[in-house]
Amino acid sequence: MKITVLAAVLLLLALRSSTNNVMYLQLAACLLGSFAAVTFTALGGAAIPPGLMLVPVVFWRTVREQGGVSAVFARLPRSVVWLLALAVWGAVGAVVLPRMFAGDIMVMKPTRGEGVTLVKLVPSSGNITQTAYAIGNVVVFLAFRGLIVSKQRLVIAKKAVLLLAGLMVGAGLLNLAEYHLHLPSILESTRTMAGVNDMYAASGFVRIQGTFAEASAYATSMVPLFAFSLNLWIHDRTERVAAVIAIIGALLLVISTSGTAYASLCLYLPLFALRLSPRLLNFSRWPVPIATLAGMVVTLVGLMILAWTLELGFTKSIDELLERTFFGKIDSDSGEERGSWNMAAIMAFLHSYGFGVGLGSTYASSYALVIASNLGLPGIIIYGGFLLSVYRRLKNPQAVEASPVLAARQCLLVNLIASSISGTVFNIGPQIYIYAAIASIEPEHLASAPVQVRKHAAA
Repeated sequence: MKITVLAAVLLLLALRSSTNNVMYLQLAACLLGSFAAVTFTALGGAAIPPGLMLVPVVFWRTVREQGGVSAVFARLPRSVVWLLALAVWGAVGAVVLPRMFAGDIMVMKPTRGEGVTLVKLVPSSGNITQTAYAIGNVVVFLAFRGLIVSKQRLVIAKKAVLLLAGLMVGAGLLNLAEYHLHLPSILESTRTMAGVNDMYAASGFVRIQGTFAEASAYATSMVPLFAFSLNLWIHDRTERVAAVIAIIGALLLVISTSGTAYASLCLYLPLFALRLSPRLLNFSRWPVPIATLAGMVVTLVGLMILAWTLELGFTKSIDELLERTFFGKIDSDSGEERGSWNMAAIMAFLHSYGFGVGLGSTYASSYALVIASNLGLPGIIIYGGFLLSVYRRLKNPQAVEASPVLAARQCLLVNLIASSISGTVFNIGPQIYIYAAIASIEPEHLASAPVQVRKHAAA
């Protein structure tokens, strides 16, 4: 096992910081999604990013505050039970299913020197690592759900997500600065996991990947944070930080050259508009955030129409970019490759009689197909139950205290949309389960007073 200096520093900070600061640190660590904080050489170089590495520390804080492990599990909400059931089924399936169907089903797996290829199903280290991630997802959800027991903590959680959003925006801007100003690459040192894509430009436009392995991974993380900031701003106009992040984040996504970003926005924004349709029909009562974004869109569209009308030179590069990343993506080599992954995932689901081939056994190019092929019909049902329990109806959604919860629900929705477009494995980062933890909160049940740590905490 190898542990980096940065990982040691983060662990030390987490152990020495207050619980509130640990929440900030946990979200901030999710920025480094492609950084190998801890590497397990015995598992073929499997690595843990900082965001997952800090999960045990956050859980320890929860246990300490609640008064022991038994107290934490005594207050289990229904959503945690569903997620725990998913992890149990995933662990059982990862052991049993690859052995039950070994050699009978073809799956997509990474092989040394050849990338992801079609091979016969056999037990692999992926079954171990993805099961560990699934258990980590339960722990991080349970930890954050257990920490947010007061309105003050809900505000801390909101600010922590905004901190991550701000860091993501900063990484995108730094990415642009490094490329256009020919600066030494700082971000390159944050991408130490295997599978990093070094392609840095497309049709003359820099591919914004921030601290992540590729542009699609950055988009998958940035689009939900844009949705969180936008919805927070709409619900509470005093959220000026959220407003700045939403505006800059939207611009970064537009120029990111990521097909995942474009497809996610095309799928989400109509749903967003539909949700606000009663307010949008009355132009005179448009909220400031909606009016601002509408003005940006109209201005941008108008300028682009003018540029194409005048046949300005840069429009050819934009045509090439859209054809490469969006319209022609399916017919490209990358699109055909990802299509073959999805087809293999569908066949794995069918040939396993709907049971799946085991967590971590096969890749896909859609998170929905990852769940179907790895966890089968039982996994689909359990995951669906988890989402339904998270999206329970709020008693007073118009209250200011509900704004972080409503924003987190939109954030979770967009994260699932983006992951269903380009997610390849079950683990899509601990942050999505932090969003789910916030989204499942019922603000009216939170205490008004700050949390007091119990001194008689038991292990």
